[in-house]
Formats: sequence, C-alpha cells, structure tokens
Amino acid sequence: MTAKINGSAPDGYAMPAGARKLLDAAEHAGWGTVYRWGSDFSDDPFVEILVGIPATGEKIRGTWHSRDLPPGRMRMTHLHYEPFAGHVGQWGWTLKRAIDHVLNNTVEESE
Repeated sequence: MTAKINGSAPDGYAMPAGARKLLDAAEHAGWGTVYRWGSDFSDDPFVEILVGIPATGEKIRGTWHSRDLPPGRMRMTHLHYEPFAGHVGQWGWTLKRAIDHVLNNTVEESE
C-alpha cells in the first residue's frame, strides 16, 4: 500500500503517469512506497516519490516538477538509485530502467 505524506495533489494536478507506473510496479514487487506533494519558492507544484526495500536500504527516489510547464503538467526531473543505505548511488536513471529493476527484484513476504 502506498503511503502518502502531505496528502493530495494540488487543484488541477494529478499523479504523473510515470510516477504512478513506478509506484504501481513497486507495490506489485513488494517494495515500500511513499510520496509527498509540495511546492517550490514560486509555488510551482512537484511530487517526490520514494520506493524501496526497508530491510536492505535499497531505494529509488524520483521527482516530477511543474516548473516552466502549462498548468496541470509535470515532467520527471530526476531518478536516483541507491543500492543500499549510505551508498552515494547513481543519478540519471531512466523510468524504464527503474521499473525494470523493481519488477526484477521482488520482495518475498518474509523480508
């Protein structure tokens, strides 16, 4: 189940399709998921997501932002992969790579 922090999307916005696909893949694979809506210094909305395996610290973080886009539109600004807690990780992952990685690394119920 996806946990929400800071509730719902602002008026006129919805969870971006790519973010929803990553959250859905993570839930399907047994990874933990959480997301947070916010706004920047110019009141432009963004959503941050985090999917991960708490037992190992493996996680993927992503941000979708609305800056410089028409109202209601968002684009992915980054995906960052950390293979274990405390690791610097890798910037620049593509959405496809992240979803494929999650779906190929399912978590067993006992983990």
